[in-house]
Amino acid sequence: MVTRNNLHLSLNTKWVAVLALLLLFLNYGEAQEIPVPVKLQFQLFVKILSFDKNLEKQTDDSLRLAVVCQSGWRQSDRTARSFLAEAAADESLRIQNLPLAVRRHHLGTIPELRKFLVAEKIDVVYIGPLRAVAVSDITALTRELRVLSLSGVPEYQKHGVSVNLNIKGATPEILINQKSAKHEGADFSSRLLHLVTIIN
Repeated sequence: MVTRNNLHLSLNTKWVAVLALLLLFLNYGEAQEIPVPVKLQFQLFVKILSFDKNLEKQTDDSLRLAVVCQSGWRQSDRTARSFLAEAAADESLRIQNLPLAVRRHHLGTIPELRKFLVAEKIDVVYIGPLRAVAVSDITALTRELRVLSLSGVPEYQKHGVSVNLNIKGATPEILINQKSAKHEGADFSSRLLHLVTIIN
C-alpha cells in the first residue's frame, strides 16, 4: 500500500534526482559562454598559429584543423558552422605557407575522436562549446597525439586547453597554457608570449 508518507518520500527522492541533474548541467554550463565572436576568434587563431615555431615540423603538405562540436545542440552546432564558414571564406589562406584544411567532427566517444584525429592526420583541434562532456578527456588525447588544442570557451583553460580566448575590459585576451602547449608539441615565439596571458 502506498501511504501519504511513502508518496511524499518518493516525490522528494525524484526532485533530489532532478536537482542533481540540473546542478550537473549548470556546472557544465559555466563553460559554455563564448565572449569573443567566432569571426574574431578565427582571425586571432590564424595569427597565433603563425607564431608556433614547431608547426611546419609537425605537419607536411597542409595544416589540418578539426572543429569538434556536438550535434543536436544549437550553440555548439552554430559555433562550428560559423567557424567553418570563416575558414571557407578565404580559400587562399595559408599559415606559415601551409594551406589550411578544416574538418568537422561531431563528438561521440573519445575512442571515436581518437580514430578521427589519427585517420585525418589532424594537427590542431578547435573545441567548441560542449555539454556534459569532460573536456579534460579531450585534452588528455590531444597531449598524447601531440595535437594543439584551441577554444573560444575561456573556462576550458582549466581543463588543459592550450590556447583560449576571453574578453578583458573591452579587448580580447589570449590565454596560453604553456605546459599544455608544450605537451601538445607547440613552441610559441617569445614575440607572441609577450602579448598574452600565460597560464601554468
